[in-house]
Amino acid sequence: MLGWTWGAWFVVVVIPTILTLIPIVYYLLEVRAAKKDDQYYKNYEEELRDAK
Repeated sequence: MLGWTWGAWFVVVVIPTILTLIPIVYYLLEVRAAKKDDQYYKNYEEELRDAK
């Protein structure tokens, strides 16, 4: 493994990768939740309209 120690791999590769992925995953989860919210409110508004 390029003669690197485990500590060097963690500092140079693993930790920055994790720190980069955290906001990306958070963003993707937020987008998914927003789509579900939009779908919920759309269905809710349709039910209100149909009830009248």
